[in-house]
Amino acid sequence: WLQIAAFAAAVAALTRPLGRYIYRVFEGDPRPLGGALAPVEAALYRIGGVDPRGEQTWLQYTGAVLLFSALGTAATYAILRAQAW
Repeated sequence: WLQIAAFAAAVAALTRPLGRYIYRVFEGDPRPLGGALAPVEAALYRIGGVDPRGEQTWLQYTGAVLLFSALGTAATYAILRAQAW
């Protein structure tokens, strides 16, 4: 019960700050760690071939969701297979 209460308290404590942060991200406002993490974000965009100012079509979005799901399934399967070691 203590663990459940601690988890519920952590979720309750993080809800408002994370909600504000996500709101600011979607509105395009400057983010607190934007300057420190901007090079990492830019590198990930370059590697993925993403235009951060462009919009996705429904076909691109579907492909991204399917690829993400396939990679997640493969990673989960690999973790389960490697448990014996």
